[in-house]
Amino acid sequence: MKNLSAHFADEAIRLAWEQERKWNIDYYPDLYSFLKGIVDSLRSNFLHLKETEITDALPENEEMLMSQITSDPEKDYIIKEMEEDIARILASDEEALSVFECLKDGLKPREISKELDMEVEIIYNIVKRVQRKLKKYDIN
Repeated sequence: MKNLSAHFADEAIRLAWEQERKWNIDYYPDLYSFLKGIVDSLRSNFLHLKETEITDALPENEEMLMSQITSDPEKDYIIKEMEEDIARILASDEEALSVFECLKDGLKPREISKELDMEVEIIYNIVKRVQRKLKKYDIN
């Protein structure tokens, strides 16, 4: 798509006009804030979809994946360090840590909700909480 921002803006206006998105005037006091919220949501969903398309292209089972990966001690050490750092960041939030571990194991939110016996909407909220906490994590 050549002009993705224009597409998001057009779609936000259409959703608002056709009342597919309800305007909570208490949360969004002006039209600009409301439309910006819709655009942010569309962008987030788009990025999540693209991320899913990329990760869905990975091999189906662990054996196939492991056969494609050559062992690299330096990379293994870095990954281990990152996992320890992330565990420290999420240590004060047991739910977030549990959801992160499930995500790391390749489970999708619906599978995590069954695994942890929680509503899927709660899992999505926890995933966003994990993302916010890890956004501060500097990979470099």
